[in-house]
Amino acid sequence: MKDHLYTICSPNHPLTQKEHPALQDIKDENFIMREEGSSVYKLVNSIFVSNQLNIKPSWHSTSSQAIISAVENNLGISTLPYLLIKPALDDKRITTIPIKELNIERNYHIIYHKNKYLTPLALKFIETCQNYRK
Repeated sequence: MKDHLYTICSPNHPLTQKEHPALQDIKDENFIMREEGSSVYKLVNSIFVSNQLNIKPSWHSTSSQAIISAVENNLGISTLPYLLIKPALDDKRITTIPIKELNIERNYHIIYHKNKYLTPLALKFIETCQNYRK
């Protein structure tokens, strides 16, 4: 399954007026991050570090919905998975910022040992995942 990370902001944020925003343009923004240790946090932070930019998050949250709500209320910007932001995007409560370095495609895979017994629950989980991506 594929998922994308997108950088998001309020529809009336000044960055929406910029034609080709770059990573440099958001380094001083109020960046709202997932909690330290999360895969999104590690990925976003590593992108800033690899581009020799320092990011100082205004705050962290374990709740994606809290982050989306803060972004919607123009308290900052964030980078989150598409599957989590889709409802807010569809309702036009937030918008994406086309920052190439932070708009990332990720692939998810189910990996299991072919010679191991899979419980009915594990098989149902795999089936659910396969049906979800369709």
